[in-house]
Amino acid sequence: MWLRRLAAAISLALVLRVAGDGEDERHVNARLEISIEDRPYLVSLHKKLRGHVCAASLVSTTWLLTAAYCLHDGYRVSGPAEYIVVAGITDLTACYNNLEECVKTEGAQVGQPSRFVVHPNYDGNKTLNDLALVRLRRRLNLGVRVNEVNLPTNVLDPEEELRNGTLCTIVGWSRRLITRGDRGPKLLFEMRVSLLDIEDCSYKTERDLDATAYLCTYAENVVGCLGDSGSPLMCRGFQVGVVSSCLNCTGWKPCVYSRIDTNLPWLKHVLASAGPPPEGEAGEFGGCVRFVEIEDQPYVASLQKIAKGHVCTATLITTRWLLTAAQCIVDREGKPLPAADYFVLMGSSNFTNQIDLKVGQRGWPDLFVVHPMFKTEKTLDYDLGLIRLQSKLVMSRRVSYVPLPDDIIPGEILHSLNCTVAGWGKTKKKSPKSVHTPLSNLIE
Repeated sequence: MWLRRLAAAISLALVLRVAGDGEDERHVNARLEISIEDRPYLVSLHKKLRGHVCAASLVSTTWLLTAAYCLHDGYRVSGPAEYIVVAGITDLTACYNNLEECVKTEGAQVGQPSRFVVHPNYDGNKTLNDLALVRLRRRLNLGVRVNEVNLPTNVLDPEEELRNGTLCTIVGWSRRLITRGDRGPKLLFEMRVSLLDIEDCSYKTERDLDATAYLCTYAENVVGCLGDSGSPLMCRGFQVGVVSSCLNCTGWKPCVYSRIDTNLPWLKHVLASAGPPPEGEAGEFGGCVRFVEIEDQPYVASLQKIAKGHVCTATLITTRWLLTAAQCIVDREGKPLPAADYFVLMGSSNFTNQIDLKVGQRGWPDLFVVHPMFKTEKTLDYDLGLIRLQSKLVMSRRVSYVPLPDDIIPGEILHSLNCTVAGWGKTKKKSPKSVHTPLSNLIE
C-alpha cells in the first residue's frame, strides 16, 4: 500500500511540473479573471427562480453541451420549461436577483430550452457518460460575446493530444472555482490545470475510472465547487471534456470529466437528426403553437373519463398527486365526481397513436380534492383541484413531476417571465390529439 501511495505522489509531482505547448509550471495554478469575449462559447444554465446552476458550451446556434447531472432534480429529469440560458455575460451577479437587469448587459442573450437529450447510457451513480445536449427554441446570434466552441473531429490519442501533464483550462462562474478559502464574486474565471493519468486519478478519487470515458485534471490550491458542472475542459484549443464531478470544494481531489471525443458518434447523431429549430405557428385562438414530444413536457398528463376519452390536462407534482382545474373534477353543483370513473395517462404525446400508448403509463385515481373556496358560478375563482392516484407512478424521461415554488413569487419577477402552456386542447377547429405548447407572456 505504501509503495502505491509513494508512486502516486511521485507521479502527481511530475504532472505538476510538466509543461506543454511552451508554457511553464508556474501557470498551472493561475486563476485568471477573464471576459466572456475570451471564452464566448460559455453559457450559463439557469433554473428559473434559482439562478445559475451549471455551465454549458455552445456547440451550434441552437444546441448546448452540458453535464446530464445538471438536468436532473434528484432521480428525475427536469423539464426544459424549468430552465433558461444566459449567454454573452461575464458577471452573473445581477442575474441572481433581477434577470431583467441582467440581460440588459451589452451583448447578452437569453435562450429558452425546448428539449433535453441525455446520453442514453448515462449512469448517475457512477457519473458515467455524464453528458447531455440542450436544444434552444430559437437560434442565438453569433458575435464576439457569443460563439461556438471547437470540438474534436475524431478520437484523440491519449499518448499525444491527451498525454499525462498536458496543460488545459477550465472556465466557470462558481464562487469557489478559485484558490481555497476565498469565496469570490460571481465573475468568470479561468484556471490552468494539468491532465492527470487515469490510474493515479482512480486511486486519488477511490473510483475505478475507464480511460475511454473519463479525463482527470489536478492543480494545487485550485478547487471546483457547486455550479461548475457542465463547464468545458479545453485542451489545445478544443473542448475535450465536460466537468462531471469537481464538487469536493477542497482542492485535494482531482476533477473528473466526461470525454467528448469518444462520444462523438452520439453527439453527431443527435445534431444531425434534429432538423431546423421549431419556430411554431399561430393558432386560431392566439399564441404561438407547435407540436412537441412528451420528453419536453414529461409532467403533463391527460385526465380521461373511462369510455369517453380525454377531458382535461393535469400536471404531475409528486409521484402520486396531480394538479388540475377544479371544474374538471366536479359536477354542476361543485361536488367532486367519482374518482373511479377516471384514469390518468402519462408518458404519451399522442394518445390517438396506439404505438405511443405502449410506452405510456396509466394511473388510477382514488380521490378528487377540490379547493374549499372554489365557486362554479361566474368567475371560477380558486379553480384548483388535486388528484390522488392509487399507487405511485414510475419516474422516467417521459414521466416526471414538476417542482412547485417554495413561496409566493414577487410580481416584478412573475410578470417578466415567458411562460409555456402545454396540453391537448384545440387551437384550431380540427386538431390532432397531440401535446402542443402555445407560447405567451403573462399579463396583469
